[in-house]
Parts: sequence; C-alpha cells; structure tokens
Amino acid sequence: MVFHDVPWIKLFRIVLADDVSRRTNVDLDTKLTLTNLTLSHGTKYYFSVTAYNSLGLHTCLSSDGFVVDMDNPISGVVFNTDRHVNSAYQSSNNSFSLSWHGFIDHQSGIRNMYAGLSEESKLNQSKLAFRNVGLHTSFTFDNVHLKHRKKYVGVVKAVDAAGHESKITISPATTVDITPPEGYECLAFTELSSYSTVCSTNGSYDMSTHVRLDSCTIYRLTGYMTGVGKAVVELENMRVNMPVTMTHDGSSHFEYNVPQHEVKDGLLNVYRVCDGNANITLGLNQCSNKTLSK
Repeated sequence: MVFHDVPWIKLFRIVLADDVSRRTNVDLDTKLTLTNLTLSHGTKYYFSVTAYNSLGLHTCLSSDGFVVDMDNPISGVVFNTDRHVNSAYQSSNNSFSLSWHGFIDHQSGIRNMYAGLSEESKLNQSKLAFRNVGLHTSFTFDNVHLKHRKKYVGVVKAVDAAGHESKITISPATTVDITPPEGYECLAFTELSSYSTVCSTNGSYDMSTHVRLDSCTIYRLTGYMTGVGKAVVELENMRVNMPVTMTHDGSSHFEYNVPQHEVKDGLLNVYRVCDGNANITLGLNQCSNKTLSK
C-alpha cells in the first residue's frame, strides 16, 4: 500500500480483521508484526490500514488477503519414465526420466516440485539431493552415470506456497540393461549336483539347490527314471511334462533347459519331478563350454 498526502501524513492505524485484533496506532511506521493470534486453518484474513493527515482526514485501504495453511501437500504417484507409465528396464546408462501426478495442496497451492534419483539399494531419504523442477510433471536427469544391471528409482516431493513439504514418493525401480540379447549354444555341461528318490502315486519330490547359481548361466536338469511313471518338472512358475526317451531296458531319460527367470536369488527350487511309481535320479548341470549362436 502506498499513501501520499500534502502537506503530510500524521499517523497510520492498522487492523487485522475486527474479530482478530483491535486497531493499532503505529504512528508513521510502515510495518507491523502481530503476535499471540489465534488464526484458523483455511481461513482468509485481510489487513486494513487507515492513514490520517494533520487535518484529521483519512483513507482506508485493505490488503489482498492471505490464507492460513497449516497442512502439508498431499503426495501423488511417481513413474520411472517420462510417459506416466512404469518400465522394468531401460537401455540408457547416462539418463533417467521420471514423471508424476496427483500432488495437491488445497490451501496455498503447490509452489515447486522437487525430483531426485538414487540407486535403489543405496536410497537414503535424509541425504538425497533434490532438483527444483518448478511445476513440471516430468523431468529427465541427463549426464548421469548409471551402472549396468543396477536398479534405480525416482523420488519426488512437493512444496506449497507456505513452505510445507509433502511426503516423499518413490517410483518403482527400473534396471539398467545396456547389452543387446545374445543367443548361446552350449557345447558341454558339467554336473553340479545329483539327487535320487522313489516316486509314489500322487507323491511329490521337493528339492532346493544349495549351489549358488547365476541367472546369466545356462542350466539343464537331466533325469533317469526306472519303473512306471511320467516325468513332470514343476518349478516356481511352471509345470512341464517332460518328453522322455525310452531305452531297451525300459528306463527313461529326459533333459530340460531351465529358463533364466526361474533362477531367483541364486537358487532353483524344484517341487516335483515325477508322477507314478518309479525310481528317479535327477541331476543339475551347468554349461561349461558355450559359443555364440550364428
């Protein structure tokens, strides 16, 4: 507010709404701080200033008003791409994009959004460096150094016009994969372990490997079965009836290449290998000599 008078202004009287504070004589001061007030959340308040000149004439003006905001912004949803969808993998190791929506503040409104990037296993919210991205709903971190086969997450928070911060929202992790697919032909296998058991009707055979496995290595299950029954390999996510090869003595043989996604956390769990009445020996083999397929 600007007041001007000739010959001069004698004093100002200020009030913050009649039901909040009384009129206050501040002489010719141009600022005032009111304390010990009880203001209500979500309510809009106005200052009124009255200027008096030496003749007693006066003019009263009111401020634009302000809203009391004591709530934090509401958090939204964060995605690990700039297209508001999630992806389990990305091919770039020098950039990371994220997007978001749903961050809301009902009183003072969102003033700025802040975005951060972290390796999933090393995420520490108290030490995370955020980038002020204004009011954008997506952002790309360029010229970063991401590691192959590591998982990364995007982190977003909102700050409202009153300075309150929302809770931090973390995107799903995406894994950096900078290598193209390759096909291998295994020329030789080496046995890692062998198990024998007797199958009975409707019986099952539980086996968990104790050998540390690598999800990027080719593994094969081999079986030798005598008696009456059928070979059934039941893993974590699939059940497969094995095609068997019969020999002259009535025994059966089968082989099964294990899908890489069945090797989890370095273990392969086999829950069933046969149905019927039979003796079976199961072997777990690792590819020891491989060549790229042409």
